[in-house]
Amino acid sequence: MCQSHDAPAPVLSTCNGLTCYDFVGPNRTQPALWTEHWSSEAWTWKWGSHLPHHSAEDMAYSGARYFAHGGAHQNY
Repeated sequence: MCQSHDAPAPVLSTCNGLTCYDFVGPNRTQPALWTEHWSSEAWTWKWGSHLPHHSAEDMAYSGARYFAHGGAHQNY
């Protein structure tokens, strides 16, 4: 279940977004799973405007920060 902190057992709560390091914490009873690592916020994009994208460096840094905080899995 994406972005659900109240997922019933045995369903694992997962994170999706630009950053998920704050999803990992010392009180977790489930593995921290990052199922969607977004490179942009395309859902806020307006036709004809610049589509914002995060650089490869930003993506790598957010992934490293997530694992440094105890993350267990990440999909790109």
